[in-house]
Formats: sequence, structure tokens, C-alpha cells
Amino acid sequence: MATAIKSSNEKEYLLPAAEGGIQGEKKDTKKKWNKKWILSVLCLFTVIMLVCIACFVPLFTLSYSTSKTSDETLTIQDTSSPLLITVNSSIYEVSVTLLSQNADDAIFEVFSSDTKPIKVGDYLPLSHISKLEGLARYNYNYLGGDLPIYLIEPSSITYSFEVIEKNNMCVATDEEVAILYLFDNNVDYNQFRNYGPYHAVKSYPIDTTNNYLVAVFNITKADLYYVGIEIKDGYIVESYVSVLQYTYNISGYNNPSDCNEYLNINDPTCVIETCNKFYCKKSRNKFIYIRSISESYSTVQLQVLYSTTNVSSFTQFWASIAFIILLILFTILFVIYLIFSFRRKICF
Repeated sequence: MATAIKSSNEKEYLLPAAEGGIQGEKKDTKKKWNKKWILSVLCLFTVIMLVCIACFVPLFTLSYSTSKTSDETLTIQDTSSPLLITVNSSIYEVSVTLLSQNADDAIFEVFSSDTKPIKVGDYLPLSHISKLEGLARYNYNYLGGDLPIYLIEPSSITYSFEVIEKNNMCVATDEEVAILYLFDNNVDYNQFRNYGPYHAVKSYPIDTTNNYLVAVFNITKADLYYVGIEIKDGYIVESYVSVLQYTYNISGYNNPSDCNEYLNINDPTCVIETCNKFYCKKSRNKFIYIRSISESYSTVQLQVLYSTTNVSSFTQFWASIAFIILLILFTILFVIYLIFSFRRKICF
């Protein structure tokens, strides 16, 4: 910028502007551009943050408020048959409710853990079943009568038979003299006993020339099991029964903190939160163990509700990481802007 001066003869002369003035103008322009650049970036990140908040908050809120709920009804038929429920990693909440029908005397304990309980095997005392004659169908249960036994994998029931021919008391010839049946429900078992149509889990034909025969039922799933036998006409059967019974060792299992000590008709519901409601990152299943401490009761049903998030743990995890990174970048940029502003005495 030129400066006008007057001489003694009233003439004006234009002098070139000082070099410092030009540099000052450049510095002011640079300051303005730095300020504009930082403000622009700050505004851009603000918009990004607002968009992320607008997306992430509904994502996490709706994923749980509109989560899927499924249910199943489980049956406990006697005091010796506990339940082990496997909760997969997509489920964040489990509700166990004792249904009121036939549950007046039922009392249960509920345990949970992140690890599956160890199975421990033990041989039960040997049981003797007296001689039975054909042609007939009989109960052939270890506990006697029509009482079932609760077994889990890999338990087994072993029968050691002696088969003799009724007429001349000789060792049975090489033909089918009896059939042993394994049932996993009392409906088919009763149908078998009453000579109706039935479906057996397994059957074991007895057709040997030896006077002793060993039949083994290997258990492949946890359930209450009944055993029946059909003896052919002209034969007598006697046996000894041994049971290798596996049970769960739940040492180290804890009562869920959000459940009362016992589940009964007066306090019939237990809600178990398997992971945090707004952030659920699980890589393995959770296990819930329910056992009876009642002396006796009729068949009891439990209703189990499973709440499953609509958003996968993978999506939740990376969405959370992305949100945290954006928040950190926004904070860093804002701090830089404040430092820049104070150093140059910029007010905004």
C-alpha cells in the first residue's frame, strides 16, 4: 500500500508501502485461513459425530427393545432329574418360571456358570431281578416296579442274564428267547406294558446258546429311562442289573445374583442376565443348572424364556470401537483448536 506525502512545493509523491506491512497482511491472511480450516474440520467432525450418535443410539436401543423372545417348556419328572440348560452366545437374558400346576411341593436351586460342569461317574449297587416266565411283558427297571432312572451321557445300564428252558430246565437253544426294551418316556413304556403300539429308544434281543448273557444300554442323552422285557413262551429269565451313573459336578457354580435362593410356588421366577444389556460380547455359551431339593413331588414343568438381541456381538463390538475412535478424534481436534485459538488470541 502506497503512502502519499506533500513536499514544500505542495506536490504529492507516492512512496511504496513498507515490506513489514505486506508480511503482516500475509500473516493475518494465514491466520484467517488456519482458523477457517480448523473450523471447517471441526464442523465436519461435529456433523459426523451427530450422524454417528443418530445411528448408534437407535441401533443399540432398538436391538434390545425389539429383541426376539423364544420359549420352551421343560419337564422335571422326579427329584433325581436335574436340568442343565445351555445358553448360546446370542442370548442376553434367560427367565425361568415354575408353572403352578402340580408345583406346590417343588423347591429348586438355580446355578449358573460360564463353564460346562464336569461329569463324574459312579457305579450304583447291584440289583437282582427274580425269575420271570414267558409268555409275558414285564417291567425291568433298576429301581424296581415302574420307577424310571435319570441318566446322562455316557451312563450305561448293564443286564447279566441267565436264560433257561422251562420244560426240561436246560440251557436255552440258539433262538430268540426274550427282547429287552429301553424307553425314554412313560407313554411308550405304558403302551408296551399294555400290549399297545409303542416306540422304543433301543431294543436288545436275547438269543444265545450260553447260559449267561450281558446286555448293555449306552445312554446318549439326558433323560428318565424305563426298561421293559418281553419273554417268549417256554423260557424263564433271571438277571442282575448294574448302572454306571454319571452326574454333573457343579462345584464352583454360583446362584445368580438377580435370583432368590430358591425357586418355588411363592417365588416362581428367576431372571438371569447372561451379559450386559447394552454391550454383549460373548465368545462362548453359558450354562444354567437347576436341581430339586424337594423330597417328593409330582411332575413339574418349567417355562424358559430366551431373549436374543437382533444385533450380533460382532456388529456391536465394531460399532462401539468405531464410535470410541470418532469420539477420541473429535476430542483431540477440539483441544488442538483451543490451543491454536489461545495462542493467537482467537475468540469464537
